[in-house]
Amino acid sequence: MGILFWTVAASVALCIEMLTGTLYLLVLCLASAAAAVAAHYEASTATQVGVFGAICALGFVGLQLRRRALKDFNAQSPHSDAGALVQVLADTGEGRFRVRYRGTEWDAELAEGQARDTQAQVLRISHLKGNTLICVVD
Repeated sequence: MGILFWTVAASVALCIEMLTGTLYLLVLCLASAAAAVAAHYEASTATQVGVFGAICALGFVGLQLRRRALKDFNAQSPHSDAGALVQVLADTGEGRFRVRYRGTEWDAELAEGQARDTQAQVLRISHLKGNTLICVVD
C-alpha cells in the first residue's frame, strides 16, 4: 500500500464525515493520514496497517469513553440553562412545542405532570433530554 492509497482513504473518510457528522469517520481519516505519513517514510505495508489499526483502536476507545463520560455528566448535573425562560412559538400537540431560545428555534416538551396553559407564551427550562428542552409552565 502506498501513500496514494492512504491519502485517498483519508480524503474519502473526511468527505463522508463532513456529510454525516459522526466522529468515528474522523478517527478513520486521522488513522489513514497517519498511515500515509508512515508510507511517506517508506515503512513496510505491515507497519502502515499497524499504524492505521492502532490509531483506529485508540480513537474508538477514546470516543466510547467520551460518550460514557458525557452521558454520566448529563445524567448527574442539571442543564446549565435550567431556570431560563423560553418563548413559545408553536404548539405542535401532545405537550410538544417549538420555542425560541438563544436566538434560534428548539424542540421542547412539558415535564411529566405539567398541564399546558393555552394562554402561556413563556415556559421555564427544567432540564435537557437529548436536544429537547424539557420545560415547566411558569
